[in-house]
Amino acid sequence: KKYNIVFEDMVDKLLTEENNLDAYDKKIDKGEISIKKLKNNDDGKIIDHLFEYEGLIDTSNIFYIGDSKYYKPGNLADKLSVYKQFTYAKNIIQFNIDLFNVKSNYASDKMKYRDKITEGYNITPNFLLYGVIDDHEDFINDHLATISSSLKESIKHSYHWKIRLFDRDSLFICQYKINYLFVLNAYTEKSASSLDEYRIETKDKFRKNFIDYFENIGVSNFTFYKLEMPDLKLFVNDNFKILNGKCFSLNDKTLLVAIHNEEKVEAKKNGIESLTELLENANVINNYKITKAPFLFNKPKDYKLPYLVNENDSPLNIAADIKAEYGK
Repeated sequence: KKYNIVFEDMVDKLLTEENNLDAYDKKIDKGEISIKKLKNNDDGKIIDHLFEYEGLIDTSNIFYIGDSKYYKPGNLADKLSVYKQFTYAKNIIQFNIDLFNVKSNYASDKMKYRDKITEGYNITPNFLLYGVIDDHEDFINDHLATISSSLKESIKHSYHWKIRLFDRDSLFICQYKINYLFVLNAYTEKSASSLDEYRIETKDKFRKNFIDYFENIGVSNFTFYKLEMPDLKLFVNDNFKILNGKCFSLNDKTLLVAIHNEEKVEAKKNGIESLTELLENANVINNYKITKAPFLFNKPKDYKLPYLVNENDSPLNIAADIKAEYGK
């Protein structure tokens, strides 16, 4: 257990600019709740990694929530570990909603967790990071990658309503593996600038993998559309039951809708109207003056993760005896 705590601390240095979260120490309920408190839960569990970064669907930011563990070759997190990660995500969402209800703002001015117009919830990215050793001689390359070449296998979807992407209980977690020897080696890194570059590129990779997942209907089962209209609030109010959990406003005239490929079947099964059929109705399109177009995610540029270098710009290495020890 202590061994995993050390590994978590090493990974946290790679991912976060500061291990404390003083920047988000905004309190409500007379100091009973804070982001720092949420990272250290009352049940003794600790959220390993928590950082603010660009969201997936608009210009707002969101908290990325992660857990890291070192596993023996061939082992992955069990169902309990995945479930706990989803629970941590719900806690962070609830914290921000509580904060907004009291102070009308989230933990950061750039964040947007709940949409006022549609009452939809922003997508919260979660990740699990497994430390592995595939090459006992490689201390330089991170080999950061999803656990499978298939994003459908690497990303888990937890939901109450599978067709409601923007529902509060719709959560996603992406699983990665990283070279443990690289993490160990990088922990002795002295160059702050190379660490900063690595953090940005790694966070971009997390974000891009989620976007790649949602862009592929065969993987995520969702198709995304952007609806432009002069009176978005009227459209949402008139069709709220149909739109509930399936949309998120990007501004006061633009609506993002996510349509699950089983949306029409599920709607019929539950005896409700279908969003698919609503947007195929010419009278609806004309009455609300809707312009419908495919939604394009704003993806980061392609990149190659940089080597971490020390102050003399030479590759990082640690003592040969440590290398021999972990190579056993």
